[in-house]
Amino acid sequence: VVGQMGTGNSLSTNYSSGTGGGGGTFVYEKSSVTYYIAVAGGGGAKTSNSNLNSDTDDADGKYNTTSGTTIYGYSNSYVAAGGTSGSGGSNSTRGILYGGAGAGVNSNGATHSKSAHGLSRSSGWLGGTGTYYGGFGGGGAGWNNVLTRCGGGGGYSGGQGGSWSNSIHGTAGGGGSYNSGGNQDNASGINAGHGLVVITLDSPA
Repeated sequence: VVGQMGTGNSLSTNYSSGTGGGGGTFVYEKSSVTYYIAVAGGGGAKTSNSNLNSDTDDADGKYNTTSGTTIYGYSNSYVAAGGTSGSGGSNSTRGILYGGAGAGVNSNGATHSKSAHGLSRSSGWLGGTGTYYGGFGGGGAGWNNVLTRCGGGGGYSGGQGGSWSNSIHGTAGGGGSYNSGGNQDNASGINAGHGLVVITLDSPA
């Protein structure tokens, strides 16, 4: 499964612009559902202003944890948790409008009436639908009504959806990754486009 970018203005750092979350990329054996590599998709655009209480790099997919990114709001007034152990990301604990969360390998992300969650393996890896569509690979949808709530990234565990309320901002989180390979070279935020898989034979015939 090769993840896609979400739709929208993914290069913007302005809180009034944004995108759906990126889909994750997965290499697994279908019949046994054995995962070899699960590369996280990024969350929605790295929205920021003076009230952002999260590192904008939180939108990147993560390489050093299987858990999706958890975002803490302004003055820690709300929290939106990333998924763990293969689950999808959650919505904000504050009763506000937010983007759809990214899917994990075992379950869909949390959803909102305006911006759907990303879907997990059992649901076809589809991205969520909203103002901005989530990318194939379980990306959550983004929603815009002048101010944007970005979608979370799909991954081994999904990233949370972004929020906005009363000048309180939080970027959407990237998903978590998993790598069972023996010769690993891992880093976060390396790929800025669609997902990519390159398979090279170790001992070509």
